[in-house]
Amino acid sequence: MSVSAQITDNALAMYSTSDAAEDAITVLMNRGHAIRKISVLGCLPIQVESDSGYIDLAEKVWAWGSYGAFWHFAWHYLGGSAVTGSGIGVKILSAGYFASLLKVQKAFTDRNVLEQTFRSLHIDDQDISPYIEELSDGHFLVIAHGTDVEAENAATIFERTLAGKIGIYSDPIVRYLKHV
Repeated sequence: MSVSAQITDNALAMYSTSDAAEDAITVLMNRGHAIRKISVLGCLPIQVESDSGYIDLAEKVWAWGSYGAFWHFAWHYLGGSAVTGSGIGVKILSAGYFASLLKVQKAFTDRNVLEQTFRSLHIDDQDISPYIEELSDGHFLVIAHGTDVEAENAATIFERTLAGKIGIYSDPIVRYLKHV
């Protein structure tokens, strides 16, 4: 079964530092959440002239490390990465399942693609801009993808790891069918 077939819900948590985001990822992994069902997003701490796009693991480790961002142990486990324009002058980096969704979109340069990827995870429209703005302000977003039970467990972990904003978003069709 593919990873996307196992994902109906997404728990999101905003952290103010890379270390705090990494701590949450470590706890998720230690509690059995599959690494292939975790994503992380953050902002490059400096302006770069490079184009947006999908980059491989080796490039990610080199590029992010050279900018002083995302240079801790958990990031290199997430596989795949993407650089996306935020629409407000900064580049948003993502790794994990979220980056693979961006790769499917085959375009990375504008905010609309970033917003559409959030929508594909059933994120409410009114919540998308605040997430992008917080990322642009230097915060880090950890997303745990999975079933409703996995998302609830992840949200509990996010609360215990002192996340800022926490949200759970579900596929509306699956949510409806569960209650019929």
